[in-house]
Amino acid sequence: MAMSVVNAEVRVGAGVILNTASVVEHECVIGDFTHVSPSATLGGGARVGARTHIGIGATLLHLATVGDDCTIGGGAVVLKQIESGVTAVGVPARRLR
Repeated sequence: MAMSVVNAEVRVGAGVILNTASVVEHECVIGDFTHVSPSATLGGGARVGARTHIGIGATLLHLATVGDDCTIGGGAVVLKQIESGVTAVGVPARRLR
């Protein structure tokens, strides 16, 4: 999409949407059918599993990991790891009950 940035050595799976102004830094891995919303940022070496949604303006810090089938809320900041099947929101991102 317009104004998206994808840096060196990024691996993007099938059917991935990198929406407007999203930033995917070096050496990130994005699983199949994942949606990275507008203005979301993935720091260097971040990993995102398959069928995951990264909300508007969310940030994954350097080397953060988000599992398969997750939803990361808009504006959330993932510091380290979010397990598969989790919805996480806030700063820092925490599992929604």
